Amino acid sequence: MQAKLNVEKMKCGGCTSKVEAIAKEFGAAEAKATVEGKDLTITYEGNLDVQELAQKITEGGYPAQPA
Repeated sequence: MQAKLNVEKMKCGGCTSKVEAIAKEFGAAEAKATVEGKDLTITYEGNLDVQELAQKITEGGYPAQPA
């Protein structure tokens, strides 16, 4: 399955790497964040709570919400 989140405050490659790492720790099989689009696209299998993932990313310093 795939989901997309809107993510604020990403300004560089380091920011996108951090957001991707949070998503992968949470259970995403793949994660791709972009500064230009201010978004994160994840691929996952099974059940993954996208709203809870958005909360974890927000706690990491990047306000996020499901797109």
